[in-house]
Amino acid sequence: NSEGRVLFDNVSNVESMENHSSRPEVFNALRYGYGEAVHQSKTLDEQTFYRAIKLNDGTVIRVSSTFNSVYKSVLEAVLYLFIILLPVIILIIIIANKLTKNIIEPLNNLNLEEPYSNNNVYDELSPLLHRMAKQNDKLKKQYIKLKEQEDEFKTIIENVREGIIVLNNRGYILSINRSAEEIFSLSRSGNTGKHILALNRSKILLKAAEEAMDGNSYEAILKKDNRKYNILSSPVYIENYIEGIILLLLDITEKEERDRIRREFSANVSHELKTPLTSIIGYSELMKNGMVKEEDVTKVSKRIYNESKHLISLIDDIIRLSKLDEKESELPLEEIDLYELANQVIYRLDVHAKEKNINVTISGESAVISGVKQILEEVIYNIIDNAIKYNNQDGSVNVNVRKTVNNIILSVEDTGIGIPAEDKQRIFERFYRVDKSHSKDTGGTGLGLSIVRHGAEFHNAKIELQSELDKGSKIKLLFQRK
Repeated sequence: NSEGRVLFDNVSNVESMENHSSRPEVFNALRYGYGEAVHQSKTLDEQTFYRAIKLNDGTVIRVSSTFNSVYKSVLEAVLYLFIILLPVIILIIIIANKLTKNIIEPLNNLNLEEPYSNNNVYDELSPLLHRMAKQNDKLKKQYIKLKEQEDEFKTIIENVREGIIVLNNRGYILSINRSAEEIFSLSRSGNTGKHILALNRSKILLKAAEEAMDGNSYEAILKKDNRKYNILSSPVYIENYIEGIILLLLDITEKEERDRIRREFSANVSHELKTPLTSIIGYSELMKNGMVKEEDVTKVSKRIYNESKHLISLIDDIIRLSKLDEKESELPLEEIDLYELANQVIYRLDVHAKEKNINVTISGESAVISGVKQILEEVIYNIIDNAIKYNNQDGSVNVNVRKTVNNIILSVEDTGIGIPAEDKQRIFERFYRVDKSHSKDTGGTGLGLSIVRHGAEFHNAKIELQSELDKGSKIKLLFQRK
């Protein structure tokens, strides 16, 4: 009506509607007879286009039409688009996955070890596969070469007698060979990766590693378990940087012992040669100066003769020992019957045995070994000769040769003075005498049993000694049977 109250609305209840006189289109229609406007409808809550006309009776009729913006139209269409596109997208994904799988599957199944073997793939990949095949061949050859070098290196390192330890530049073990593990009493696994101090906390070992870390070579003597090792350490440079350390351990125990024995031997030889020479010179000087009575000339001459003979025996024994030390192999090996050889030696010593009324017998059986007759004869001679020399008057010596499953045994048993327990370990040493005064009386050189030991070692034979003081001795030589 002319006051703006709503008389009729085809959508909403007019009773609940507010006065419309302030609405632009209604205001203009009441004043000018016509009005238009666009605004948000409070009734419909939508953007609405309005047109109003004033009628002849003063009332206003208004019509309206709602419309959407582009954004709203698009927004409303999104839902429909999503409903339409969702199955399309799902279908595309399924097809794409299947196509991708069909494309990738031949690539995934490529035999990269042998690109030309059973590879049913695209022709476009042939150049790549060709290059891969050539590269694989090259790598295989390099790997085989490196493996051969590694195996050769390991074989050499594992079988050398010297201990070898390779460390990194922080002192941790990269490699250690069997000999080094045996030196430090280690197991054969789990040693790499450990620090050098885990092997042994010796200051010398640590000093060797530290000096090499500082770029210096180092050498010292390491003592362990009654053995001596010459330890050498050197740094390993790669492009002027110290990348590792090599420790070399040389067992010098035997060398040190040989040097000691050589020094003692030289000293003993000098002493042993000097003693008879002094006697010879002394008696000769007395005779030269006419200080020997005529009735004593024979006696003095005999002393000179005996000392000269002793000197020659000593020199002969020294020469024999020197040859045995050098393990002279020029002497021919031959088949030798130990029983027959021992019988010949007994015959040679018969006169010597009769001087003390000693009964020398032989028993056993024929037994043939391969050896050097000259050396074996010296060995047997010295054993039986000692058994006679250090026997009691009217004593006996029994020589026995017999065979066992593994050995041929030659034993010499006497009823002589015997050997004290504390001397048993040393009687095979050069110039060692149990009773020096008694030995001088017997004319021994002190090298007989040393010749026996070296002769036995030359033939890879073992020596066994059984002896009891004042009850006699028994020496066995055990030769291995073929």
